[in-house]
Amino acid sequence: TKAAVETTQPKEVVFTEKPTVIAATEPKVAVETTEPIEVAFTEKPIVITATEPKVAVGTTQPVEMFALNYYIQVVSLSKYAPSEKFLDSITALGYTYKLHEVTNDSKTTTKVLVGPFPNATKAKDARIILRAKIEPGSFLVKL
Repeated sequence: TKAAVETTQPKEVVFTEKPTVIAATEPKVAVETTEPIEVAFTEKPIVITATEPKVAVGTTQPVEMFALNYYIQVVSLSKYAPSEKFLDSITALGYTYKLHEVTNDSKTTTKVLVGPFPNATKAKDARIILRAKIEPGSFLVKL
């Protein structure tokens, strides 16, 4: 084997044997050899299981993407459904929306929620745009 001390960055370093530990103030040691070595891993491999994400009606983004779901409520309607033109104006800005129905005393209200956002800061940033271009009374909600 051949060991060389380099003060510049090596082109490619292949460790084929265990390198010697040196003090932090010394230059790094590069070891070159043609002999193969065995590498043993002591940690268990990580297994990731893919599942089909759930997508809300009228959106293209998975609803369960974030642990905390922050939304911007742009409108609440009890007599009419939101128009396609209104919903298209939200998606034209690059946002997704969710139609959230709430029933109180047999009266159903449909809320148009834009999001989800991963945190309140990102939701508040979107609220500024939505207030300027969609609905001035838009506000932050957390589901």
